[in-house]
Amino acid sequence: MKKDELELLENTKKLVSLEKKFTIQILKNLNLIERKKLFVELGFSSLHSYCVEVLGYASSEAYLKISAMRLMREFESVEKNIESGKLSLTTVGELQMNIVKKEKEAGKKISHEVKADILKKIEGKSTRAAQKIVKAVLVIEDKIKPADFKFKEETIKKLKQLGDKLEVQDLDLLVQMLVKEKEERLIEDMQSNKVIPALKDDSVKNKITKNVPLKMRRELFIRANYQCENSINGIRCSSQKYLNVDHVKPLALGGIHSLSNTRILCGPCNQRARVKIFGDKSYGMRAG
Repeated sequence: MKKDELELLENTKKLVSLEKKFTIQILKNLNLIERKKLFVELGFSSLHSYCVEVLGYASSEAYLKISAMRLMREFESVEKNIESGKLSLTTVGELQMNIVKKEKEAGKKISHEVKADILKKIEGKSTRAAQKIVKAVLVIEDKIKPADFKFKEETIKKLKQLGDKLEVQDLDLLVQMLVKEKEERLIEDMQSNKVIPALKDDSVKNKITKNVPLKMRRELFIRANYQCENSINGIRCSSQKYLNVDHVKPLALGGIHSLSNTRILCGPCNQRARVKIFGDKSYGMRAG
């Protein structure tokens, strides 16, 4: 080969090595952003929405990165193996999504030891080979097939093309990702249009802390119009998902049950408020 061709190959190799290091750092940053709920400060209800709207990731790419980040948080070996090339971001992300899916189906958590064993088995394997190992160990069967939805031939072709592009051969997982993306968009639309669902007393009661008197809870929800009252840069959050009664001054710091010291916050805003007051001393992943 010519000198310039050898230099091209060497330069590409170095860039790939740098790309892996940047990928690791991005995952670490996403971990801290999620732990601190910083996306709430920008008005987003989830880390996924932040990744798509601010970082510009495609929805499927955001899911893979977030899933990989969460598995990397649990296993230090994942970081080293992604950087060395023994594991790919796609393989790690898909493994985590399959773990979550299996846990929901079985109604119980998969042990740390089982996950560690799977990670060991898929080291150095191609994406497809790793997928087969994961499905065999977790006993995952394809529950969703094109025939189940009576897809048109053209739709099936597009699904296969999308699966090839995303390196997702598991149709069940692919459809799950697409449905999740649609759900996120619907939630964002509801928030932007400020749709207020009719909530019965029972449903409200189940979503709020038991420490606040029932009469006060009802007054708080009516005052908040069944929406999050948190203000972000002067703009009200207005989310209607996972609503909680929050104490402006926490009970642990001497706060009391009163209309002036309580407010309605959605899950993410409530978690972010807690981080602001008490901090977060256990990120679960080394900052770099």
